[in-house]
Amino acid sequence: LPTDLVATHPDATKGRAAARLCEALGLSRYLAIGDSGNDVTMFEMGFRGIVVGNAHAQLKVLSGKVYHSRHTFAAGVIDGLEHWLSQPGEAGG
Repeated sequence: LPTDLVATHPDATKGRAAARLCEALGLSRYLAIGDSGNDVTMFEMGFRGIVVGNAHAQLKVLSGKVYHSRHTFAAGVIDGLEHWLSQPGEAGG
């Protein structure tokens, strides 16, 4: 049986929250990092980013590129950051 109960408004998504935060901070470049189904909305809204090897299947499709995690989330994030930092101007916006 599940041990967690999460209740949120249906319009409260990570994608909407991230977009509002970027707008409020005046950010024109950003990256999303995700592995779970609740991260899908960030990528559906056009955020570019890092999806690690153990990610939810829908995220892998939306991202187009998966950073293999070498069995850990952190290692996948490092792989993704190394890629994006070597590509000036490629972050979302």
